[in-house]
Amino acid sequence: PEPVRVLAAPFDERWLIPDHRLIDAARPELWRVADARQVFVVETPAAPGAGQPPLLATSLVPLVRPARIRPLYRRPGGREPNLAP
Repeated sequence: PEPVRVLAAPFDERWLIPDHRLIDAARPELWRVADARQVFVVETPAAPGAGQPPLLATSLVPLVRPARIRPLYRRPGGREPNLAP
């Protein structure tokens, strides 16, 4: 497979060969919906004393740990939203 850009940490973009044998936790549901129109919302744990957890939006497949990751669209092509308005 061809290398793709991924988000390894907030603001840390890297190249990765998308092969399940090379990825620690592949998260196939994220790879399945990834395409040129997809946007992922990444919620990382809040720092002690901070009110809300920080959110990050990215078009790259996120590999951020620990984090909650939600794709904006349920399916490739961007026709069915995954997040409520």
